[in-house]
Amino acid sequence: ARESRRSSSGIPPRYMTAKFETFKAGSQDNALNKCKEYAEEYPVGEKPRGYRSLYLWSTNSWGTGKTHLASAICHCILDRWDGTGRLPYIIFTSEPDLFRRIQATYSYDFQEQRTKESESDIINQIASADLVVLDDVGKEPRSDMRFVRRTLFAIINARYDSQLPLVVTANLNPTGLKSHLDEPPTEASFNRFISMIKQKHIHMDGESYRKHE
Repeated sequence: ARESRRSSSGIPPRYMTAKFETFKAGSQDNALNKCKEYAEEYPVGEKPRGYRSLYLWSTNSWGTGKTHLASAICHCILDRWDGTGRLPYIIFTSEPDLFRRIQATYSYDFQEQRTKESESDIINQIASADLVVLDDVGKEPRSDMRFVRRTLFAIINARYDSQLPLVVTANLNPTGLKSHLDEPPTEASFNRFISMIKQKHIHMDGESYRKHE
């Protein structure tokens, strides 16, 4: 059951073996320790209502290990499940993949609309999962920012209202994330997310992790 849930979570194949034990020690030890603590304190076996969210970010560095650590969190939580209580339902998706998946529903003909997932189906699935990892937020420039912000608000607001955790990775500092989430001067999505992470975030600028893989 655990392995079936792991394979259907959306964790990319490259990161199916990306655990804390395989994360190379070095400049990101602080981030590694905080992510391990996050995964080890996660309330396995029950719906994690009220558990905090997490925000991993860098701005001037790419490939610093954010996706590896986000994947390792998922693996650790699943590995901690001992077969009793609730099997964690985890969804791992990148922002670009999520947007492409949603926008694909707009081109369905009438018959396809009756048999395939809709935009609301996708949002509801993400809203109800125990843990959601949204990777690479803001990675791909988009001209349709109204769609971006509307979609992200729907996700953040749903998980905020349900008191369910959301892990976000981004090459955006808090100021950049606020601009990505909300049309100034509004801060509806950003304020909710900051509340969800309890105003704590993990800064991961530094040497590229991928150079040593």
